[in-house]
Amino acid sequence: MLHDHPTRTLLIALAALLFAAILVYLFAMNYVSLRRVAAPATTTNVPTPRDYVTAQKGFQYLVSYTDNGFAPPALSVGENETVRFTNNSNNPLRLSLENAQVTSLNHGEYYEYTFANAGTFAYSDSISEMTVTVK
Repeated sequence: MLHDHPTRTLLIALAALLFAAILVYLFAMNYVSLRRVAAPATTTNVPTPRDYVTAQKGFQYLVSYTDNGFAPPALSVGENETVRFTNNSNNPLRLSLENAQVTSLNHGEYYEYTFANAGTFAYSDSISEMTVTVK
């Protein structure tokens, strides 16, 4: 009659534990590979900074409107050059130009204007003023 030896019991327990570990490993590998196959492909095109620049008309000068007014307060540009006015203040900006329509800009918005003719043009927000001289 066979007697249960402690070493034999230990070897059977280790073999069972090794077999269970192999099953868990194989299941985990199969699960990971299934998740990779089943994951939907993301093909959304995230805009790059270059995309934003390409979408813009392009400008040569930048005027920033802050809580302290226009910066710079005066600007000299050439004919057919574009100025971008950006509202960096905490309030909406109602930008008006002599002989041009009034433009309202919220914080972070901008307005671009191309100066086609020589002259001096005054911009105002009803509180502060700036001038653009076109040569």
